[in-house]
Amino acid sequence: MKHLPIGPLSKISPDLLLSLTCLLLSIISLLFNITSSTVVLLGGYDTELYIKMARSLAVGEWLGPYDYMTLVRLPLYPAILAVSSILDFRLPVFQHGLLIVGFLLLVGSLRENQVSRRNCLFIFVLLAFNPLTLFLPQLVITETLVVA
Repeated sequence: MKHLPIGPLSKISPDLLLSLTCLLLSIISLLFNITSSTVVLLGGYDTELYIKMARSLAVGEWLGPYDYMTLVRLPLYPAILAVSSILDFRLPVFQHGLLIVGFLLLVGSLRENQVSRRNCLFIFVLLAFNPLTLFLPQLVITETLVVA
């Protein structure tokens, strides 16, 4: 069955239309976290350690004073927290933005491997609007980035 060209969208390539749709959905997905606040789990030693390490990195020090706890955790997540602080982005928006970038890369790689546009869009919507990926970035825990 042939599709008849209707309107200005008929001149846009289907892959470009998929990209634009995913970008629009990304913005909508980010808006869910725009007003949320960060929850710091009290009594969670990992959370306190990540925040301490991120504060040290943000002021240009290494991971804080070198002691037996310095390298207990990998420095990548404190670096992400420090970058979020330096750029003055709210942590939930920054973390969800990183997840969205990962989702977009996934969709791009799926299209490179000949997965249909409809399936790619479906996968992107499931990931971008999954309650776990929408609301977990409000917490200061590494699982916010590992989940996706």
